[in-house]
Amino acid sequence: MAIDELMKGTVSSDNKALTTNDVYKKIVAEVKNMKKRNMKVSMMRIAVSADTEELLLTDEKFSNSSSTIGAELLREGVIGKIAGVPVKTNYLMDEDVEFVIYDKRFIQKYEIWKKEPSVEDIKDGKHIGSSALQGRQVGGLMVTNKLGVQIKKKNDLTDKVSIPSGETELYGKTVNDLASNLEVQSDGKVTGTLNYVTGYTGFNSTVVEEQSGNYFPFSLEVTGTNMTFKKNGEVSKENIPFEKNNVFRITSKTDKFEVLVDNESVITFDFSETKLKTATRSRNKK
Repeated sequence: MAIDELMKGTVSSDNKALTTNDVYKKIVAEVKNMKKRNMKVSMMRIAVSADTEELLLTDEKFSNSSSTIGAELLREGVIGKIAGVPVKTNYLMDEDVEFVIYDKRFIQKYEIWKKEPSVEDIKDGKHIGSSALQGRQVGGLMVTNKLGVQIKKKNDLTDKVSIPSGETELYGKTVNDLASNLEVQSDGKVTGTLNYVTGYTGFNSTVVEEQSGNYFPFSLEVTGTNMTFKKNGEVSKENIPFEKNNVFRITSKTDKFEVLVDNESVITFDFSETKLKTATRSRNKK
């Protein structure tokens, strides 16, 4: 219940998965943001997932902080400090949650009456004419200020799909030729810009109409034997040999492409938030 309540805090806009190279730096940055909100270091705690703990344990700065932990913090389960804030593990968070920073002042305990107290007769056959004041009280945790809880989540699609590096060549065009600033959100929505490309014969050498337009490059992080593509619910390619890097031709912002690997759905791409560039027309000078 306590973890569910913490998830009502503020979610970071950074959804890129942490790595050994940036885990410590990113947590420090979030602590700095909390300080700007007037959160107190002495009242803050950092809860990290099992995966984040593993990354931190390979970080020299974090490992050195363990020697600064007092006996009281050790009894609390603290494994180290980052920017002066104690770090604890929590293995009950959802898989996409990497860490949570919270100010204890804004995580309040509460108690409420589940059943209001009232005088009830004791009907157990032993206490004739007796009564008692009975009721039921329950408690929990409540976030009283969302700014007092900062949540870092990773895009849970990072182990399924990714965008290739800009220099990657796909059928004769680089990713930089095709697009810029592409990101795939956890719900499959694609953000960024798809350039208008011409002369893309490597995409389709026989159909001229398909050699120009907007193209979406992506990499599959899963592996398999065969792939099936569906465009707007209709099969466009079925059981073709698996390839890691692929390109879709996007004709409208309403297009939705589903990718299946070995008959298992991996993702459905949604281009409603993608910028599609159009062909530029040259003007004749008079």
